[in-house]
Amino acid sequence: MTHIEELYNILQMESDLTEELCSVLATKQRAIVRFQGAVLAEATASEENLLAPLEKLEAERLQCSAAICERLSSGAVKAGDAPKLGDVIALMGPDDATRIAPQAERLRKAVDVILRLNGQNKTLLEHSMQFVKETFRIITDDHTKQLIDQRI
Repeated sequence: MTHIEELYNILQMESDLTEELCSVLATKQRAIVRFQGAVLAEATASEENLLAPLEKLEAERLQCSAAICERLSSGAVKAGDAPKLGDVIALMGPDDATRIAPQAERLRKAVDVILRLNGQNKTLLEHSMQFVKETFRIITDDHTKQLIDQRI
């Protein structure tokens, strides 16, 4: 198998897992909004199970991209630098680039969705934490004492 075929397969698997992670994050968001602790715990476990294979695939993609750059660029990419996927595609011939580019775009779009969902989920969790903090203050009749550490 050539490095380009390997890169295509890695991108396809990485895109599949990333899209699955998007679905899990959407489920997580619904659980946060609906106060469904069990669903949130299950979604978080699913998220953690997807992250390890994604990290492994990312490392493989970077290695494969570096090997392609080394073979095609003859020094255009600095040794030790992680080549950007766009740069790798630019070095390829038109047939290979046409095959790889849609998978790279699919991965990019899924990553954009993940970043957006993570930002929204962070905001939801911060608001939930603030609600719990204020509720504790009301229940304890101590509105001046800080009961929860701000670093949570």
